Amino acid sequence: MDISTDAALTSAARTLAVRQPVWYGELDQPEELRHLSPRIVVGEVGSVDRVVADDPADPSLVRIMRDRPELRAVAMEGADAAAAVLNAREMHRTVSLA
Repeated sequence: MDISTDAALTSAARTLAVRQPVWYGELDQPEELRHLSPRIVVGEVGSVDRVVADDPADPSLVRIMRDRPELRAVAMEGADAAAAVLNAREMHRTVSLA
């Protein structure tokens, strides 16, 4: 199932580095990580209903990335949240997955 994220959330993520250039400095990080400059990546995130290993050779992860090469990440156990949003929409309730 494909669920679109909230347009305002996507826009906020895309512009965060411009609007808040020191956002990372406000995080509580160990001293050895403070020199890092993380990137915000906006893209498709897959979701599975179980735990997936961090090992890139994990057969489940290999299959997911082969079938959906456009994915930027895989979230674990978030499929149930997406299903709940779909169910609520089918009942004509206003909801979004943010």
